[in-house]
Amino acid sequence: MTLPTKPKTQVTEAFPPAFVKFMKEVDAKIERGDPSTTIESDDLLQCDHTFGGLVDVNEAIFGFEYVAEDQDDDDGFSHDGFPVAWHYLLTREQIRQITENKLSTIPMWRCTKDCGRRATTPQWYCPECDFPP
Repeated sequence: MTLPTKPKTQVTEAFPPAFVKFMKEVDAKIERGDPSTTIESDDLLQCDHTFGGLVDVNEAIFGFEYVAEDQDDDDGFSHDGFPVAWHYLLTREQIRQITENKLSTIPMWRCTKDCGRRATTPQWYCPECDFPP
């Protein structure tokens, strides 16, 4: 079942420095053939601010959720109780380009009212803006 979403606006965003640093770790793991990068998962790759994993083995696409470290309140959540997160779907080649500083921005989608959340696909569901449908 796909949750209904409201229209999104395309923007170009720079990768946060902490995310770039984590992508360097991920790239090294991919190069080593670490099992956490070869098994389909949404959370085998983790650090303090990001989690994700290989979401499509055939296409070598990785999905990550980055939660901003400087949230409005002390526990890292926005006023609505959901984290302000950025959702990335990245190819193996994009991860490599990020680590080599050849890719520093990416097209992303945001909610019309700009709640702070972002995703690399327009069909993404925002827990604040897309509810109720």
